[in-house]
Amino acid sequence: MIQTIDGNTSLSANTIVVPDDYEKIQEAIDNARKGDTIFIKSGIYYENLIIEISIKLIGEDKNSTIIDGSQNGSVIKILKDFVFINDLTIQNSSKDTNGFSAIESYSADNYFVRNNIKDNMDGINLKDGDNNTIMYNHFTNNQNEAIYINSPYNTIYKNNIIGNNAGVYLNINATNNLIKQNNFIENRRQAYFDSNLLDLNLWSGNYWDNCIPLFPKPIIGRINFGSIIWIKFDWNPATEPYDISC
Repeated sequence: MIQTIDGNTSLSANTIVVPDDYEKIQEAIDNARKGDTIFIKSGIYYENLIIEISIKLIGEDKNSTIIDGSQNGSVIKILKDFVFINDLTIQNSSKDTNGFSAIESYSADNYFVRNNIKDNMDGINLKDGDNNTIMYNHFTNNQNEAIYINSPYNTIYKNNIIGNNAGVYLNINATNNLIKQNNFIENRRQAYFDSNLLDLNLWSGNYWDNCIPLFPKPIIGRINFGSIIWIKFDWNPATEPYDISC
């Protein structure tokens, strides 16, 4: 059974089941066609995946379907547009070098939904590619940023971002991103950015556990990696954390 983004459940004719059809997830990816769904049954899979085809990678249960990178680089690297990654726990990227992540993406129009992303260097790292959607995920205990963005027009919506070294970082190429209705709780650094003065990112309605009630939440940044301080605001922060339980 597959739970899709809209909550409907179905198995399509182009569904590959791991480990029934292929023992390894990477084997299933290598044998998939564009648009196929790879359904991963509950279990722990010690793999580092490279995705170079537009597919859906969907776990049976986000708490019991685990991809563990064994601290060997990024856990999942995405090089193709239109990839869906849903209902998985993704953990244990390398932690000795910046840039390694649970999900390291160089592509556009991807959806990352209802995943547990924990114990990595970075959580989701959008190094390139626009129009990605990150929603209903749980980010915990990631050594650098839970979410690193270096591209425009992405949506970060309704995520739990709890207990990471940093919550969200927008690099200098990140503009026109929407960061809306997320929970920022007990991160050492909640959010920050580097700006090129064309910063059109919108922070809206997030819950910040260190925000003064009824006051806007300032997000501190720098201009062009220099010493000039630039401040963005979440003008309408939530007063209570959101229930993100799906």
